[in-house]
Amino acid sequence: KHLGTGLVCMSLIVSGMVIWRDYSHRTRMQAVKHAADTPQETMDVATLVWALESNREPLKRDAARVVARMGNDAKDALPALIEALSIEDSSFSHRTHTSIVRAIGSVGPDAKSAVPHLMKLLGQTDATGSTDSRNRATIEALGQIGPAAAAAMPMLLDHLNRQNASNRDVTLQALAKIRPTSSEVVAALIESIEDDPFLAGEVVNALETMGPEATEAVRVYTEQIFDHVAKGGGFVRLKEAGGATIFFPIEAQRKLESLGGLATPLLREGLNDAREPVRVISAHVLVDRGEDSSEVAKVLLAALDKPCYQGGAVGALTKLGPSAQTALPALRSLSANVADDSPRATMLNKAIRAIEEDPRETPSPMEPKEVR
Repeated sequence: KHLGTGLVCMSLIVSGMVIWRDYSHRTRMQAVKHAADTPQETMDVATLVWALESNREPLKRDAARVVARMGNDAKDALPALIEALSIEDSSFSHRTHTSIVRAIGSVGPDAKSAVPHLMKLLGQTDATGSTDSRNRATIEALGQIGPAAAAAMPMLLDHLNRQNASNRDVTLQALAKIRPTSSEVVAALIESIEDDPFLAGEVVNALETMGPEATEAVRVYTEQIFDHVAKGGGFVRLKEAGGATIFFPIEAQRKLESLGGLATPLLREGLNDAREPVRVISAHVLVDRGEDSSEVAKVLLAALDKPCYQGGAVGALTKLGPSAQTALPALRSLSANVADDSPRATMLNKAIRAIEEDPRETPSPMEPKEVR
């Protein structure tokens, strides 16, 4: 009888413990879900680690979202995040993997131990040609870890240099944050401008973090453009908005403009280059950046004497406005020798009015269109 009573009591105790455990689990699960869904909500790291170590995928994902919000304050959850990331389960969704990767990146430099795991993940997505958000998040995470992720640099460069590679923008940002200084990296960044001009801004941002080595690479690249232009390369026949035909190395101009402030000192040097095409292209790019020095006006004034540069020089002088007073006599002389109703007369008169600040017309910028 006593034995039976004892067994009943033991059964009740065990049942109570199970009920309490289940209640505790449900409570913690609800707390994690609430924290994940509530902006700026945080919670104790121990509960997040418990959630990451659970076998419930949605719970892991919610915990990772909270860690991503807490950042380095939740760095003690890193081992659990790495373990969760290492799970090779085909049923494990990319969405969950992406949340875990973002959580790792949020820890910052202290997540150095996760770099090999992130590299493995990026290698898997590259091998399958994946362009999903997990790939992007992995690259971002490596960038957030910063210089501590230097081991991933060759993989990021390989990713950057692939034809039609996705996520080039975020790869450039990651490289900039890792701050490599090798000539290989600088050369790859310069080359990426050629591959995808729309990323020029990101390339410049990356180069600006790399110091003298990047400055020298920009100088070499600029000189290559100058040489090409000086040999007559890249000139195309264009039609200015007023109807006049001009010839100009428009692609070279775009490339130099894409280098941003890094090229400005080189362009100023270009104003005094012995090669006339280099002086002209340098003046044009500086004008587009709002520079109105007497040296710029001097180069453009000299360009008026050459038919191949004349139309472009007139357009640039129009942009200079009152700063180009020294060009007025030459512009008036040219205007007097063309028919009043010709496109060239229209263009010349627009420049003259802009320099004189004539209120009758506000000059519009030249918008050249390539003649088909």
